[in-house]
Amino acid sequence: MSLAPLRTTLWKIQNGRCHYCGRYVPEHEATLDHCVPRSLGGPDKAENAVMACLPCNRDKADMLEEEFRVKIATGSKRRRRVNPSDEAIRAAMLDRKMKGRRTLGKKMR
Repeated sequence: MSLAPLRTTLWKIQNGRCHYCGRYVPEHEATLDHCVPRSLGGPDKAENAVMACLPCNRDKADMLEEEFRVKIATGSKRRRRVNPSDEAIRAAMLDRKMKGRRTLGKKMR
């Protein structure tokens, strides 16, 4: 499956701006990011995708969007470790993220 059409569509929807930092990204430099990483069970579907600049995509790695936004807001160089009591919070964020993404896929079709 080619992701180029989806990346182009997201680039247009987001007006060429990175979903995370808001920086303008030329279309040929845009990357596709999974809001819920595939390593955490996120689907490889439009509902779970945004356009991001390469530095944000690389820095986000396998974090959920909310975790990455905290990292950006605090200026943290390292990811905060998730302790066992945070797993329920992370699962709830993951569930909320997937429910909120379903509408984007319908708009893109």
